Amino acid sequence: MKFLNKLFYLIPLVLFFSGCTKDEPKGLSDAELILAIIDAEDKIEVDMESLPMVARSTMEDNYLSEYYHLNTYKASTLGYEVFIAGKPGRLGKRSEVYFDITGNKLDYAEYERDVMFNDDDFYNGDESGDRRDWDCFTIQYPITVTLSDGYTYTFESEEAVKEYYDAYEIDEEMYIAFPISVIGNDGEAIVIENDEALKEAYRGCYSGERDIVIEQKCFSLVYPVSYQLPDGSLIEVSADNEDGWAEMNAWYDENPESTERPTLQYPVVIMYEEDDEGSVDALTVTINNEEEMISAREDCRELEFDDVDECYEYSYPITYILPDDSTVEIASSDDENAWGLIRRFYEENPEAEGEPILQFPIEIIFQGDMVFVFETNAEYASFVEENCNRQD
Repeated sequence: MKFLNKLFYLIPLVLFFSGCTKDEPKGLSDAELILAIIDAEDKIEVDMESLPMVARSTMEDNYLSEYYHLNTYKASTLGYEVFIAGKPGRLGKRSEVYFDITGNKLDYAEYERDVMFNDDDFYNGDESGDRRDWDCFTIQYPITVTLSDGYTYTFESEEAVKEYYDAYEIDEEMYIAFPISVIGNDGEAIVIENDEALKEAYRGCYSGERDIVIEQKCFSLVYPVSYQLPDGSLIEVSADNEDGWAEMNAWYDENPESTERPTLQYPVVIMYEEDDEGSVDALTVTINNEEEMISAREDCRELEFDDVDECYEYSYPITYILPDDSTVEIASSDDENAWGLIRRFYEENPEAEGEPILQFPIEIIFQGDMVFVFETNAEYASFVEENCNRQD
């Protein structure tokens, strides 16, 4: 796979885990479990109060003073996905926090290293295990904020806000004086009138990493299947739906102190999906143990990378914008000097927030001979999702 796509295409490896969204929670690494939660098709929105107590405490102690809570989703027996968005100290930024089903926070840095970047030497993740904030929109400064004691401050830039937080170690609530103006990633100017409108604006933006996804499935479990619970009892999951998982969900609700994940009982049968043209019939295979399941998922991962590589190539040079607004021009996919500059930036600035961002416009070569130019990230993401997910 081209190093460029490995580094910046940022597509969740859905094929790698299409057979394990709920099918193999036992023994998954944090990276694998996060990907399974992201890809889960049966997530339901829940109140943050529905999080296990340890997860609620983590949110209250580490996040809610600096972030708004936007949404919380539960993925069956896998865990939780919590969407958060920046208050004044991180205004315009968004992020996600992931917890396993018992409420333990999952290490997002492991996910970035092992799944997105797949390169220990290149990626130097956040030691806290948090996801780096990603840019939702750009704030039009100046903005004014009010502290709980009534004092007001006007900030002329994002840097001024960061300097203030660093200098005074702010741990109290700051309130934005509305209205404020923002520029979305699509270049559209928006006037925000209040807190609720700000949250809605946050919910309306997206990260290319999350939204450019591979929709084609690789394989799925054939139900019914059985799981062994932490107390040694066995539960049969009759179907991949709410009723089928009800007994297991009820067990975890009744045993909130349990920190172990259920163990899939082998052998199981998996079914490989038909290809897009229907030229490959659905094929069933018996998986006898965890090693065979891992091998099947690795085969899916290789197939996905092959599909992505064949979809398009960048027309070089391209430019990336780093979190400090400096730029790096990439002359080719093999431009190791330029990739090295980006790597060194993150090594020398571990506190840097945000991923490298493509500078638009960009030009791509699609299917070997068709050239497309994109003026914005939104146009680019939409094209890739529609044309690279499945070749009709």
